[in-house]
Amino acid sequence: MKRTLLVLITSAVAIGACATGGTRSGVDPNLDETRWRGDPRLYHMLLPYPITAEQQDSVSVYASEHGEATNYLLAEAAADVHAPVVVRVNALFVLAQRRADTHMHVFRSALDAEDVHIRATAVAAMRQFAVTHPREAVGIARMALSDSEGDVQAQALQV
Repeated sequence: MKRTLLVLITSAVAIGACATGGTRSGVDPNLDETRWRGDPRLYHMLLPYPITAEQQDSVSVYASEHGEATNYLLAEAAADVHAPVVVRVNALFVLAQRRADTHMHVFRSALDAEDVHIRATAVAAMRQFAVTHPREAVGIARMALSDSEGDVQAQALQV
């Protein structure tokens, strides 16, 4: 329990640094909208970490406007290597909340991401699918057990 809390706090601090331009030059090149593949409006909704209730409401309004395409657009954001890490993390989180089981491949692909926060979030999201899609959730958790980062392995064990 203490380790999980420590992992979450450490992740929040690290992701917060990315969201506030915590790079050496003070400018995060990932915030360059011209490099993003997806919808900039959605990306801006997903930018704050942790995602706030206000942003979740915005995503809900966005979902009512875009209907079935919302999960596809969230999956695109989660997979966009040019998107800020916080956008990708929040997109995975929202996809899991929405129980977007048709996009399980996005969670699997996120295990190959360079950033540990993306990998850990993809695995942690499997808790949302453990009851409804146990085979897929356990499969992704098993894959994550071989990750080099202890944080990702810890999330896998919790699934």
